[in-house]
Amino acid sequence: MMKLLKTLIVLISLVSFNSKAQDISNIKTFVQQKAGPHESLQEFYENFGEEFKAPKLPSNQNQLKLVVKFVVERDGSFSNITVIDQTEEVTNEIVRVLSKMPRWKPGYQDGQPVRSSFNLPITIKLNSYDENEENFKRDVSAYREVLKKYEQETDYFKFNCNCVTLTAVIEPDGSSELFQYETIDKVGLYNIGIKKFSEVNEKKFFKDLIKEISKSESKYKKVKLGNTDALDVQWFEVWQENMVYNRTIFFFEKNVLYTLNFASNSSEITNVVFEELLQSFQIKQ
Repeated sequence: MMKLLKTLIVLISLVSFNSKAQDISNIKTFVQQKAGPHESLQEFYENFGEEFKAPKLPSNQNQLKLVVKFVVERDGSFSNITVIDQTEEVTNEIVRVLSKMPRWKPGYQDGQPVRSSFNLPITIKLNSYDENEENFKRDVSAYREVLKKYEQETDYFKFNCNCVTLTAVIEPDGSSELFQYETIDKVGLYNIGIKKFSEVNEKKFFKDLIKEISKSESKYKKVKLGNTDALDVQWFEVWQENMVYNRTIFFFEKNVLYTLNFASNSSEITNVVFEELLQSFQIKQ
């Protein structure tokens, strides 16, 4: 799970800004179509993290917060790269990494490519593999044990978690219900949905769902929950300038659609909690 010498969590909001770099001619602050990477944003962040070589930091500092400003040229290349309030070493490394990244799709205005500017807030969490790999494994093992100590139960299901109930929303006609829970340590949210059908074509439902998922940057795989067909979806979103990692699984049981979701700012925590959710989740007969 810890394949990289460092874990990069990019807390990003692609916000335009007025550049004061050397060449500021014809730079658009707002465009009809934003510039962006040809690959998914998640892949861009992962590639950035793999290429970034962390500077030496004090032993008590395990993350680096910075703001990168740059211009995306008409050909998708980067220019006018600046890093706010950082050392020359960090700035040079950011410039080096961005210069090696693939060109982006440029921004468009009135159907024409234009120069557009961006403000990129980034938080880099730095972990030494040698020092922290075993600690991480121990933390995951301990976290799994905590998850097994507590149980949530409704009229429909029960499961293990380290969580408390936030909300339970029921549609007036009783056809669907949504239960939301927050982890006790406030690092993540569970969302468990139930939708009842009088009759449903499960194959068509999953076919249509996969079609919609394929339009996004989400990843999915078909899995089995016991003897039940299910769809496991991994996706991310930016919320309040934080990267949020989600895993969701969809499956049917007797014409009832169950949707199990867990989300947190850590992909490792999301995966650990979600796997425990799948193992402990039981439908009450």
